[in-house]
Amino acid sequence: MNRLDNLILRALRRRDALAGLVIVLFFVVVGGVVASFVPYQNTYNPQDFYAAAPDALPGWVHLLPGYSNLPPNLVFPSSVNLQAFKSPSAVQAWVLTDPAGVTAQRAYAPSVGPTNVAGGSQGAYLLVNTGNGSESITVSGTGNSTVPVYLTHTFTYDYASPKMFYGQVVVDPAQVQNAGVAVFLFIESPKGVYPIALLADTAGEAALESSPRLGNAYLSYFSSPTLSVLQHGSWNYISGISTASTLMPLAYLNGTSVNTLDVPSTIFASSGNYTVGELIEVFPRGDFSVKLFQSDFKFQIFGSVYGLMGTDTNGADVWSEYATSTRIALEIGFGSAVIALVIGTLLGLVAGFFGGLVDSVLIFVFDFLLLIPGLILLIDLDTTFTIAHITPNKVLLLIFILGILGWAGISRIIRSQVLSLRSRTYIQAAQTMGGTKFYILRRHILVHTAGTIIALVTYIVPGLVLADAGLDFLGVGISKIPTWGNILANLVNQITPTNGYLWWINLPIGLSIILLSVGFYLVGTAIQEEYSRAA
Repeated sequence: MNRLDNLILRALRRRDALAGLVIVLFFVVVGGVVASFVPYQNTYNPQDFYAAAPDALPGWVHLLPGYSNLPPNLVFPSSVNLQAFKSPSAVQAWVLTDPAGVTAQRAYAPSVGPTNVAGGSQGAYLLVNTGNGSESITVSGTGNSTVPVYLTHTFTYDYASPKMFYGQVVVDPAQVQNAGVAVFLFIESPKGVYPIALLADTAGEAALESSPRLGNAYLSYFSSPTLSVLQHGSWNYISGISTASTLMPLAYLNGTSVNTLDVPSTIFASSGNYTVGELIEVFPRGDFSVKLFQSDFKFQIFGSVYGLMGTDTNGADVWSEYATSTRIALEIGFGSAVIALVIGTLLGLVAGFFGGLVDSVLIFVFDFLLLIPGLILLIDLDTTFTIAHITPNKVLLLIFILGILGWAGISRIIRSQVLSLRSRTYIQAAQTMGGTKFYILRRHILVHTAGTIIALVTYIVPGLVLADAGLDFLGVGISKIPTWGNILANLVNQITPTNGYLWWINLPIGLSIILLSVGFYLVGTAIQEEYSRAA
């Protein structure tokens, strides 16, 4: 072992080996460490879509000329704890405008919170069923005039128009006496007020439909089959997203002043002060009292720049996608390499050392496996095992298949070296002195082939990674989690001049495949050359 240790140390002192080792360690750190801490573990899950706007550029492009005005992710309030009312300070995140002539009170309700709420969509932006923690708003008084209660947040917007925005709140009108209730979400820009979501109880709908100016517009809006009625005593999910702008109340109430095909550009047309918020509109009938709980209250402007590597066409975080796919690549590369190396080394040692009929039979098996078209056999085996449900884990299945099919070339190389070593004087001396075949294999043959075996590991891992990427690219490998192959396959129909050919995705993936191969090659070549000098 001292000889092998010295061999490896000599190899790693070489600049080319050190460069290769640094490259390999980079991928090991990304796949083995970083992948465990990325914000989204599976960006192919719809719940992880829309971390930012689709095709968002990497955040560092802000440093380049012409990109400094692209909007980042803007979320109000800024933290989930405030959005989900997990602390009393969340109540102060929104400014309450007291209605005139009535009593309005707000309080933190730590033991009340939304559960069993059916969210209207899926995505990283969605926030529902966060459990205990909410704000209670109580409005009471006497009269027949509409009572507006506003909760708002004002901010300065100094960017280009965003691609998307979203607002949501979850409300429970727990007590409603002698009144109707309607809940609006809205955005106020320098050009006007734009309602993006609206839900009302039956009395609230009737009151809005009786409006002299907008009654018909409200009637059309509430006639939508996709719209439900605000239910008392249960949690109601109210939301609006600009990708479904034709369903927003602004499409009915704002008339031709809004281009429903590009609502974000209409609302965020210029820099200035903007207000996002909620309007709770109460329609009293004499003495009235309304108590409403609310939580999961947020607005989000989806960034056109995001994170280290931007987003894909689903708005999913590419950095999370890249780290996960690197982990999968290394798992398959190293896992299948171990299987191939163990089988190939054992059979190569046996064939080369024992010779005769054993060698003839094994060399026939080696050559037969090497003659079979590898890619076609990979696809056939993968399909057969998948249909037969041999293993529910596709990563383990690919590790097994690639390992089983990858050992023949290794056996050939090991056999050739053992045939050369078998005729050496020290081997014959060991046989003459009564050394058993197992002793000679273990103490002499295996030790002198260790350098080649280590070098083979560095050579076959990139090939196995490429084989997996090829299967995934063709759609017969892993499909439900990100891998280098299926990331590139998804780009085939997505890249256009409009989105810059998604260079921030395809370049890192393509370069990673090349660099990983170069890194292993440099390390393997250094070990092989140092071994040859010492032989």
